[in-house]
Amino acid sequence: MALSTLIRSAFASGARRFAAVMVLAFTTVACTANPPTPPPPPPSASPAPALLRGLGFAPFRLCQSPILRRFPSAQQMREDVDLIKGMANAVRTYSALDGGVEAAEYAHGRGLRVSVGAWLGPEHTQEQREANLRELDAVIGLAKKLPTVESVIVGNEVLLRKDLTAQRLAEHISYVKRGVGTVPVTTAEIAGIIMSPDNRAVVDAIDYAMVHIYPYWDGVDIKDAAWYSVDVYQRAVKELGKRVVVGETGWPTAGPANGNALPNTANAQRFLNEWKAVAHDQRIDYYYFAAFDEPWKTEGGVGPHWGVYDSSRKPKLDGVDLLAQPGPPPARTTSTATVSGSYYGAFPARVTAGDRASLALYQNWPGAEQYAPSGWMGDLNGIAVDDCASGGRGQTAEDKAIRVDYTPQPQGVGWAGIFWQHPANNWGGFDGGHDLRGMTSLTFFARGVKGGEKVEFFAGGSTQQGAPFSDSLAKRLLKVTLTTQWKQYGLDLRGQDLSRVIGGFGWAASAADNPAGAGFYLDDIQFDRTITTAPRRTCLDLPPGTHPKTIYVMDGNLLCANNSPVRKYEIGLATSGSVSGWLRRESGALRMDYPAGQEWGSAFVTVGDLAAPGSRKGQNLTHCHTLRIDMRSATPGVSVAVGIKDINDPDDGSETKITVTPIGSWKSYSFSLGGFATADRSAVYVLAEFVFGTSTAVQTVFVRNIRYQCG
Repeated sequence: MALSTLIRSAFASGARRFAAVMVLAFTTVACTANPPTPPPPPPSASPAPALLRGLGFAPFRLCQSPILRRFPSAQQMREDVDLIKGMANAVRTYSALDGGVEAAEYAHGRGLRVSVGAWLGPEHTQEQREANLRELDAVIGLAKKLPTVESVIVGNEVLLRKDLTAQRLAEHISYVKRGVGTVPVTTAEIAGIIMSPDNRAVVDAIDYAMVHIYPYWDGVDIKDAAWYSVDVYQRAVKELGKRVVVGETGWPTAGPANGNALPNTANAQRFLNEWKAVAHDQRIDYYYFAAFDEPWKTEGGVGPHWGVYDSSRKPKLDGVDLLAQPGPPPARTTSTATVSGSYYGAFPARVTAGDRASLALYQNWPGAEQYAPSGWMGDLNGIAVDDCASGGRGQTAEDKAIRVDYTPQPQGVGWAGIFWQHPANNWGGFDGGHDLRGMTSLTFFARGVKGGEKVEFFAGGSTQQGAPFSDSLAKRLLKVTLTTQWKQYGLDLRGQDLSRVIGGFGWAASAADNPAGAGFYLDDIQFDRTITTAPRRTCLDLPPGTHPKTIYVMDGNLLCANNSPVRKYEIGLATSGSVSGWLRRESGALRMDYPAGQEWGSAFVTVGDLAAPGSRKGQNLTHCHTLRIDMRSATPGVSVAVGIKDINDPDDGSETKITVTPIGSWKSYSFSLGGFATADRSAVYVLAEFVFGTSTAVQTVFVRNIRYQCG
């Protein structure tokens, strides 16, 4: 089996959050059941060789996602292990099925020590119960096969996700302990959850405790974060009465503020340095999260930004080697923050429609977090999904779509489909669903790969009979026969109960309708406040009243490639911290969520492909006199510098720009081309750029209708 199967098996139940696939750490001490609490070491004590120093490793790269089962290759995983091997020297896996054996053997061959995990999901159905049992039996077998196995970890944040009760998890832990003999057994859980009296059955069952501590999620100021984490650790040691390992801790480099916690590169560097020092000083075993950014995550805007390396494997922070001697600890501080029993990333908060014009499920990769495509149904092996497929409606490399391929299974049930749910895997067992009262339709675009595909699309009616929480929306269904051209479809939701919409969107295809299978694309899936099912006007047709010599670069949020001399426009992004994925299409506009912690950043539209100087294409705009752009800001007071560049302008920010401060409502801004003094208008390469400055919080600006007035 391939190494990637290790991750795939971990998501057999469609789990929403996968914090790490492997964790590297120094783990040489054997654990015993219920050891006495060790006395605190003197502050000057050096760490014993047995101290665990781990680095969380989640190998998902651009356009890879565990939710839709797009996994790293075995070679990519090996490259990542080799990259971080010098910073830690053991492996923690999260699943024992299929590729788990190969992963463990490869890690061992690279001189790494191994702790093996079993991924556990909910047990609402017999199939889910059997899947958990397979994991448990597999991890027992793997522990017996590897004589040097350090420990077994039964489940990761199972109680946080409410997949199992404490009693049921304790039963699974005891089952594994009987199977592995003297090998230490634990589970990994949020500190505030495992310390709850309601979960004492789990504490009694484990040999040592593995806790996750995130000062960011608890809203702690960076100046207090390291010592706050120590305080939580020491409280866990005291209350649990067992050896405690910090299974995950870290700080995001970008995203929104959470209370007093500000995510940026400087704060992430500070937390890494100070945590290494205090953990050394206090002799704390830990795993630092994470090695790499994971672009597929959302988690309140910080999900993609926990890595010490970015997704292209370039370092973001210095001093990542956890085995090196740290500096002295900072002065002791005290925080009044409360230890959290949850965090945003576990269950995205319920949304209320309020005065929103729309609520997106998918407009570009990665999809919105409000609904997760986690409800796989029917013949699961007949489904292949790529939510980062080329060929989105925007016709640029940045613009992605969802491609679905359904293959009938000879021994299957004859159909397959996927539900977008809130939260993930919610068939009515969780208090989820969004309050979408005020929305009147669900719209989406679809096209077939070959044409003639027959697909059912639906919303609502997603919960199982007898579930404690019901989907308020009765199932709304539309059956269509697709063509190879994009077409907008809509479900009329007027008069429906939208107070708790758990199943936001779904599709299903059958073997009877598609005996040879079905392939199709989806894009721009969203709830709308107004009925908008009519086909959209294209860039070939100017809006009524527009001067006939107007050149549209972008109509709404669609690039008008027919106006390009090379039949193509492209969108690019750049920031000082190499952060990507902060631009998407929303409600007929481009939404830019410029991330926090950046010194500069820009979004821009080019003629033809993004290219280096000397290879760039230009457009002659000498007959034009004005650049007009519609803009609005969702962040009061944010200023944006607007510019254009010719094919020879350097990429150093020296081009002339004009600064504006967009207001909260749409306004059309006009820029005289004479004001862009450095640009040769006979060969314009960047037709419009939007440049941001230093950011301490996310700045959100919308743009639409980029056009030149000519003649």
